[in-house]
Amino acid sequence: MPTTSTDPRASLLGLSWKFVVHVGIGSLLFASIVFAVVQLSHVVAWMESQGVSPWAVELTRGMEYLVFFVDAVLFTIFLGRTAWVFGRSMLTAEIAS
Repeated sequence: MPTTSTDPRASLLGLSWKFVVHVGIGSLLFASIVFAVVQLSHVVAWMESQGVSPWAVELTRGMEYLVFFVDAVLFTIFLGRTAWVFGRSMLTAEIAS
């Protein structure tokens, strides 16, 4: 993305700011999924206290672990890809200056 400024520091500062905002908002999105997993954990505890059949409790607990695992893997991929894309952009901006 070309900038109108000829100062290379302004270009790098703009890219850094975009990186921080991108990671911040992405982290909030993934954190909301983790919040749902925590709530599912409370549901599992409630189901156990209510005497729900063990297979239903274990199925729900398995879903809890699956959602958490998938969220963690996707968050790791998201952070890696974000770092890669912005790292390349910063190197390109630095080389162009």
